Amino acid sequence: MKNIWIYITAAVLVLSLYGCDKQEIAASKVTALQTIKDRGFIVVGVKGDACKFGCKDPNTGVLDGFDIDMAKTLAKKILGDEKKLVTVAVTAASRGVMLNDDKLDYVIATFTITEDRKKDFSFSNPYFTDSGISMMVKKNSGIRSIKDLNNKRIGVVANTTAIKVMQDAATEAGIKINIIEYDIYPWVKKALNADDIDCFATNGIILQSYMDESVILIGDKLVPQQYGIASKKGNSELTQAANEVIESLQQSGEINNIKTKWGLL
Repeated sequence: MKNIWIYITAAVLVLSLYGCDKQEIAASKVTALQTIKDRGFIVVGVKGDACKFGCKDPNTGVLDGFDIDMAKTLAKKILGDEKKLVTVAVTAASRGVMLNDDKLDYVIATFTITEDRKKDFSFSNPYFTDSGISMMVKKNSGIRSIKDLNNKRIGVVANTTAIKVMQDAATEAGIKINIIEYDIYPWVKKALNADDIDCFATNGIILQSYMDESVILIGDKLVPQQYGIASKKGNSELTQAANEVIESLQQSGEINNIKTKWGLL
C-alpha cells in the first residue's frame, strides 16, 4: 500500500509539472501582436526633439508630428482605433534599449535603417527618405566646405548615423575632425550658438528645424537616410503590420498628404 501511494504521488507530481509545461509553452506562443491586442493599446517610441517628425506642441504639451501620425495609423491598423496609442518620447540613445527591454512595441523616431541595425532590430520597409546628412555652421565662421572642417569640432547626437557618415567623409576629404556627442538636437544647436562646436551635423530635414539667421548649411548632403519602423528582433508579425500600413499609405497617396501637413514635401 505504501508503494502504491508513492507511485500515485509521483504520477500527480509529473502530471502537474506537465500541466505547467503546457501552460508555459502556450504562453510562449502568444505573439507580440496578440499581446498588443489583448492589452488594448499600442506603445510607440517617438522623438520629442525632432520637429516636424516628433516634438511637443508648445500650446498643448502633446507630442505631435509626422512620426506620430504614422503611429496613429498603425494603431488604427492593429486595434481599429488611432486613439488606442501611447506615445513615449525617446532619444537616439534610448530608443533601441527601450525596445529591447520590452518597454515599447515599436519605434517610429527618424530611425535610419542600416545593415548594422538590422542585426539588432526588425525594420519595416522605408516610410521616409531624407536627402542626407547636412552640416550647419555659423555664417561668420568662415567655414564653407568640408575641407574647412579640418581639426574642427563636429557636434552630433549620440547613436545616430551622422557619426559614421561624418567620419567617413572626413577620411575621404583627407582631414581630421573631433566628434562631440550630445543627447538631443537642441543641445547640439545650443553648443553651436555658444561656439562650443564648429559644426552641427545631422539629417538635413531635421536641421531645417534649427535654421536661423546666424547659420548656414555647407557642402553637399551626405548619404541619403531611409527611416523605418522598428520592432524587437524577430517580431515578424509586427513588421508585417507596419509594412501593410506603409504600403497602404503609399498606394492611396495619403502618405504625401501627411508629409505636406508637416512641411516635409
